[in-house]
Amino acid sequence: MPNCPRCKKAVYAAEAVHSLNRDWHGPCLLCANETCKSKRLSASQHFQKDDLPYCKPCYRNLFGKPDDYAQGIGL
Repeated sequence: MPNCPRCKKAVYAAEAVHSLNRDWHGPCLLCANETCKSKRLSASQHFQKDDLPYCKPCYRNLFGKPDDYAQGIGL
């Protein structure tokens, strides 16, 4: 059974949200920006950078307009 990348606790199949090739607890899949950590993300509605999830506004503010490769996840 995999552990959640954020809280490190076991993720059971019934509660798993698969994103960035890992299983997360839904409430643990948050924007990686320190000032935006309260923003919950869905598995298909965020960008990634260095294996971390970012909401669309934070990604654009921190890294500029995403290209198709950086997006990697449907937005």
